[in-house]
Amino acid sequence: MLKLLKGITGKDRKKTEKGRKSVANDRGAALVSVLIAITFIAIIATSLLYMVYMNYLTKVMRYGSTDNFYTAEFALDDLSSELQQIAVDKGKSGGNIDDAIKEIRSKVGAGPAAGKSNYNPDKVAEYIKVAKNDANIVVTTSYPSGTKNYEDTATQVKLKGVVITATDEKGYVSTITSDIIIKFSPEGKGDLDVCDFSIITDKPVYIGGGDFIMTGCAYTQKYREGGTDKAYTLDGKTIPAGDCLYINGGASVHILSERAIFNGNVEVNCSGGDSVVEILGDVYIMGDLKLHSGSKLVVTGSLKLTGHITGSGYDKVVKDSDSIEEGWTYPGGSICPLYDSSSPDGLVCQLFCDNVLFWNYKASPSPGKLDYFDFNHYFIGSENARVTYDNIEYPHASSPKPKLKLQMCAPDVINSGLENTLALVPNKLVSIKGICTNSTVVSSYGYLFNGSDYTNASYMQRMDKDQYNWLINTCLPSIKDTGELGDSDGHNIGNSGMKGVSAGTEMPLTKPAGFEEESYVYGSETRTIYYNKTDGTCYLPIKYLLDDNTSGIITKLFDSVSNVSDPTTSTVIYENWSKE
Repeated sequence: MLKLLKGITGKDRKKTEKGRKSVANDRGAALVSVLIAITFIAIIATSLLYMVYMNYLTKVMRYGSTDNFYTAEFALDDLSSELQQIAVDKGKSGGNIDDAIKEIRSKVGAGPAAGKSNYNPDKVAEYIKVAKNDANIVVTTSYPSGTKNYEDTATQVKLKGVVITATDEKGYVSTITSDIIIKFSPEGKGDLDVCDFSIITDKPVYIGGGDFIMTGCAYTQKYREGGTDKAYTLDGKTIPAGDCLYINGGASVHILSERAIFNGNVEVNCSGGDSVVEILGDVYIMGDLKLHSGSKLVVTGSLKLTGHITGSGYDKVVKDSDSIEEGWTYPGGSICPLYDSSSPDGLVCQLFCDNVLFWNYKASPSPGKLDYFDFNHYFIGSENARVTYDNIEYPHASSPKPKLKLQMCAPDVINSGLENTLALVPNKLVSIKGICTNSTVVSSYGYLFNGSDYTNASYMQRMDKDQYNWLINTCLPSIKDTGELGDSDGHNIGNSGMKGVSAGTEMPLTKPAGFEEESYVYGSETRTIYYNKTDGTCYLPIKYLLDDNTSGIITKLFDSVSNVSDPTTSTVIYENWSKE
């Protein structure tokens, strides 16, 4: 080894030392590079960790906020469920929809009266039970003081502007504002319209003798004035206060009506002979059934009374023990006119339009101009201070004589009796003796069937739906001072007055030659009529005399008496919903 070292020259020794220095320099550079790389990786790792941490914090905050938001939403659902549960409990204890609505009204502090009032937010908050475990819940209302924020009808409860604020333990706050609607669905029996009735009247009915057979549906109403039940006189026959149907003179009355509402007491007297009333359909009496000695009641259908059967010395025959229900609770709230209300407005009043354009053919006060015919219930307080005189309405007229009677006959009318006829009688007494085949009579004045000296049968049968649709879509025949319309050929009755085209003439799609056009708005519908200035001929469809929604009005009323309504089933609807 020494020999080898000795053999290295000085020049070689310098090269070796230089090489050693080069290796040392390379090792230092590599160390610096490694340190730089480690530092860079550390920076990246730190940045990634920071981003992950910030993302975690964001998610935690978002989760808290979202969780709190759903706590507020859950509180809203919690409240709605509790309100529904109030109805369920009422239903299970034998109550109906009306009972359930009254209970909810009381629980939320809205008072005893139906309609519009105010709920108490503190009482409402008491029915948020489960959600209170997750957050502090406060209930207020978005409605200003003095503005009613609670409404109920026969089929629903509405809490308006309910504000629910939820604050969790970490201080997150969320607010939801919404109208809460609890909607119930009475079980009705299908749609009804005018033609499904043989009789509709806003005043009492007097049946004074003989056989009386009524089919189809029926509605009658007691007489009330100033919020007080009063006696009513029909052609010398007095009906006691509170009665809507008075049977006398040994009459035998057969109510075959599929559905009938007698809005008041029904009284069966026996002056002039023993009287019989037979009920084969579903009949609802909003009052008492007063049976005098010698009378007889036969029920093979269903009879429900809000009152009771009173009297003594009568006979009663029923199909089975549950055919009659006394003390029945009307489930419709204030839908039925006069029931739980002081309003005098009845079904007929709702069915007739408030005003209808017509051609004024009178020589005075303003010939050649259109005017309104007022179908107000009593022809008072009508639009533009108009009143009616001799069936024609004049502005500011005096001595009104309301005797309107509109009687429309289908083309196959057999005679002058009520056969194949739609009789719309807003304000005239109807006295009927004999057969009324395939006809519907509608009156705001009442009916007198068979005087005490009349013993032949009267038969009331509803109108055929096809004929009814044909009639209401055709134009009015002539109207004269007597207030009656002409027959299907357009023959005039009486002298001078308002004229129209013959029944059976359809409303033209375009303005006929020589006619003028006039349009007006009723409800949501724009109506157009054509009239001739020369002779007063006027195209005015009969349906214009009736409200556009006659079926809806009638169906709502008759569905309201259904006591198969189940308050244990309801639907929640949120309206005007917002969140913060």
